[in-house]
Amino acid sequence: MGSFYSTCSITHMTLTNQKTSIQLLVPSYCTDLNAHKGMIVSNEGSQAFFSVFGFPINGKYDDYGHIREIERDKNVEMLEDFFNLGIETLLDNIGDDRWLIYGEKEDKDYWKIKTKDGGPIKNKEIYLSLAKTYFRTEIMESFYGKYTSSMLKELLKTLRNMKEDKEKLKELIPNNEELEKEELNKTLLQISKKISTTLQNKKDENGQELNEEEVNSLKEELNMVCKFIIGHDEINLRYTSYIPSLTEINMFKVLPINEEFEKEIKNQYSLILALSVLRRSLMPSDYGGQQDNYSELVKLNELANELMLKDFMEEMSYEFEHYYLEDEKRFIEDYGERAKRYLKLRKKKKK
Repeated sequence: MGSFYSTCSITHMTLTNQKTSIQLLVPSYCTDLNAHKGMIVSNEGSQAFFSVFGFPINGKYDDYGHIREIERDKNVEMLEDFFNLGIETLLDNIGDDRWLIYGEKEDKDYWKIKTKDGGPIKNKEIYLSLAKTYFRTEIMESFYGKYTSSMLKELLKTLRNMKEDKEKLKELIPNNEELEKEELNKTLLQISKKISTTLQNKKDENGQELNEEEVNSLKEELNMVCKFIIGHDEINLRYTSYIPSLTEINMFKVLPINEEFEKEIKNQYSLILALSVLRRSLMPSDYGGQQDNYSELVKLNELANELMLKDFMEEMSYEFEHYYLEDEKRFIEDYGERAKRYLKLRKKKKK
């Protein structure tokens, strides 16, 4: 049997035995290409058609559409628990629903999916909607740390507040940590009614008048309890996350992502923004062909790089020679790294 190569969705390089990362994807609000037949036009950047779900899963490509030697980190553990599937089983069955059609619906043992605890698969509908794309790990990591924003800082602040609020919540209901969400909400509703009544009467359980400090403290408790009842500041999470608000499945609303994922969140945000700058849409990866396409790809990339460099030098030469010839410092201030790159190449060309 021939090998089943895939491509890096950033560079379109063929992947064989390299370090490879898989990013799980879920449908964004627009997966219909009919409106984009002339040209893909969207204001959603790289997430026009698919959005990320969880963080990249790192391993080594095995030549048959899979990765092996998978790094077991907290992201992998989170995804395994969320779907009740081992990571290899989870990845190998994406896009292949025979486990559902023949294993569950027709009750054929051969096709039944193997779960972690032998029970049913969790969050089945989300799992059936998943797609995956491949990144050459070194390419993906080269974009880490390049971009940040106030929106990202607000998201991280919200996640930190969630942790603090959960600790405070334990003080209000110390014996209910294992309650199901519906039962927890019932308990929280009872607490919120009790606090509201106390604030309305302005008296504590003993009939004593509340002072200003006690009133403010109760208001904070009520606000915290209400957040958890409605989904812990869901609106704030939606609009401060880098997941488009119109996506069908926002991972911050369903996965147990907290402040412990701060490094992963920062890296992924930077990657997604870099892909948007490069005009790369998150899409399932292409089949990559065989190894004998290397020479042709190298030729193509060399030609493309030559043309891009030519266009870049022509564009920057016009700007520099017409407006900045006597002021390189201001040129660098206005154009940043592009200016530095141009001046370096210009001096090299003159030599």
